[in-house]
Amino acid sequence: MRASVLITVAALVFLPSCAGPQRRAAETVKPTYPGADDLKGRAEQLWTARRAEDWNTVFRFEDPQRRQEMVQAEFVTWCQENEPFRVHAFEVKRVQTDGPLGWVELDCRTSVRQFPKMPPRDLVRWEKWRIVDGQWYPVPRRGLKNYPDAPARRDAAAEARLSKRFEQSCQARCAGDWERVYEMTDPRDREHVTREQFVEKESIFQHVACDVQWVEVVGNRGRVRVLYKAKLNDPSMTKLPPQATYATERWIEYEDNWYLDLGAQRQ
Repeated sequence: MRASVLITVAALVFLPSCAGPQRRAAETVKPTYPGADDLKGRAEQLWTARRAEDWNTVFRFEDPQRRQEMVQAEFVTWCQENEPFRVHAFEVKRVQTDGPLGWVELDCRTSVRQFPKMPPRDLVRWEKWRIVDGQWYPVPRRGLKNYPDAPARRDAAAEARLSKRFEQSCQARCAGDWERVYEMTDPRDREHVTREQFVEKESIFQHVACDVQWVEVVGNRGRVRVLYKAKLNDPSMTKLPPQATYATERWIEYEDNWYLDLGAQRQ
């Protein structure tokens, strides 16, 4: 398994000085997680239940926190009456894991219940999974964007380059060097976002630490999931402790370099 920049949330004990993405002594003892074989077994169990329409078993694969907010009988009834797809066949093709994250490539044959005369369709898909309470669970739909794509779909070499570039931007943020951060934004965005506009917006916060969760590159597009620790840059707020906030920054490769994508409209 290739090296990863993934740092688990469970390992976040504190965020020290902001010299860039942090590495702590606690990380020298890495936690162990169920591996690919366990994930494959869990995925096969879930999809076997879906194919058999065993909704009680499917319920046990819901996120544990969400299960506490649900009534199993109501979940089963909803599936019996509203589940839009029927699973005719499936095959687990590949499984990849990276610490507490996992990915399952599936070959599925499904049909739409509302249109019973339409023939089933075959499709290949990747599912995102994660460890919760020591066990593999599918990532809830509402949280999919907070997890990276499967390593098989990503560019590991480009991710290493983006990681270094991001570390430079993090150091500049924590130093309050907004001019430097602006220089690391997509040159095409600068046609629509001036230096003054960027600095005025970003300098509202004083960053004191940043901790990379993961880096993802697919094609020329990159994402960096990071835990920032920052506080309002206001003299009246100096005694308030910094607040931790997750962010997923979008980056783009342009002319052989990585730039922060501001998402500005381009001509």
